[in-house]
Amino acid sequence: MNRTVKMFIASAAAVSLLCLAPLSSFAGSPAASASPSASAAPSASATPSASATPSASAKPTPFPSAVVKPTPFPTKTPDPSGRVLADGFVETNRLNPIYIFLDYNYIPLANQPIFINEEVIIVPVDEVCGLLGLNCFYNNESGSVCARMKDTTASYAEVLFSVGSRTADVMGRQEEMKCPALNVGGVIYVPLRTLADAFGSEINFSSENGHYDINLSQPTMKNQAAADAAAKNKVSGISSQTDYLIYVSKPEYLVRVYLRNGGEWELIKKFECAIGAPDRPTVEGEFTYYKWENMWDYGTYYVGPVLRFYYGYALHSTLLNKNGGTYDNRVGVQISHGCVRLRKADIEWLSDYIPLKTKVFVS
Repeated sequence: MNRTVKMFIASAAAVSLLCLAPLSSFAGSPAASASPSASAAPSASATPSASATPSASAKPTPFPSAVVKPTPFPTKTPDPSGRVLADGFVETNRLNPIYIFLDYNYIPLANQPIFINEEVIIVPVDEVCGLLGLNCFYNNESGSVCARMKDTTASYAEVLFSVGSRTADVMGRQEEMKCPALNVGGVIYVPLRTLADAFGSEINFSSENGHYDINLSQPTMKNQAAADAAAKNKVSGISSQTDYLIYVSKPEYLVRVYLRNGGEWELIKKFECAIGAPDRPTVEGEFTYYKWENMWDYGTYYVGPVLRFYYGYALHSTLLNKNGGTYDNRVGVQISHGCVRLRKADIEWLSDYIPLKTKVFVS
């Protein structure tokens, strides 16, 4: 075998050994002949070309050592902070609407009711008065609003709210409220409970799937207004030596007080009362208040003040303990020896304002 053939065989053997070597032995720089073809080359964004090889001073951005988790979506939309409507009074139902019903019929309101401090609901007084069949008057100078029964001018049948005040005049009595009447964006809001209770409208409250439902009943004061109109007809022809007239309606257990207004009697006060027991009924007819007495003493209790109108018959308080408090404060029943009993505050009002010689009419 000549020298040329031997060199060819040796070279072929070397190539065979090279092809059998494991790929791991070529961890170093590949030979130029082992470079992948252009058709198999990765995209420029993955492997830079030789001409785009960064300089030694330019270091590639390292991968983060920890996996960064994305911010999770909230499981519940956070409630926005409620509006501060007055000092210490904040709206707490920004995401929970309040729906109003009358006798279970939904009534949409232009101005939504508001939950204050999660304990009291205030409503637009003008809209709710219209819903309940009440008149509503606003006094811009005094900042007060009056809710009144329709078809009557009697002051007893009205509620007076003053914007910014927690005290309301309810049928002639001062009543403290949990929240003041408020001006919210030019709309007067008042506590619903005070307004509804004053006119005998019952409230049913429920919470349903993120909203509140409030059902109001028709005011019972409408029935009372009809009774007052009938009572006014009864007293229309009765005269009195003073500008006042007292009418005791036994079937209703009520004492009505009238003030002369021109040629008519205007109803200004109305009080619940107790009357004589069936075996000692209260006398009926027209009488005159002729004597005032401080008290009648019965040993363990007393009544007073006392406004006599016919012999031993009188208007006086319920039974009172001498050491304070009440002994028997019942009204709306037949229980006395013939006299007309009223609660202490009510008889004191009569004592303070009703002059002697006032007509007392009982029927």
